[in-house]
Amino acid sequence: MKRFIKLLIGTLFLLQGCVESFDQPPQLEALNRQLQLLEESSYVNADSTLTLLAEVYQKYEQLSHKEGMAHCKFMMGNIFLDIGGYSQSLTHLKDALLLFNELGATDKIADVNIALSLG
Repeated sequence: MKRFIKLLIGTLFLLQGCVESFDQPPQLEALNRQLQLLEESSYVNADSTLTLLAEVYQKYEQLSHKEGMAHCKFMMGNIFLDIGGYSQSLTHLKDALLLFNELGATDKIADVNIALSLG
């Protein structure tokens, strides 16, 4: 649990750095690290994790980085699925599916389809 709390705190600092230094070229790298940390850790509080993902999604959107946007939407859809927010889950998963289709990411399309079948 202590390790997860440290990871969450580190994630929050990374996100804050992403928000503050948006105009710098390393922004995309920092966002990718942030997203990877969120993907690799289980969440304790769905609301705070969804808030972080929404913020990271907005930054990816500003950069027109469809892969990052798709991953954020996929993760948000899965969290809503876990907590019983099926209509929100469906919205986010469909958005992720559209983005992954645009990218031709067949492995991720399959992952999203599996999640959609669970909802």
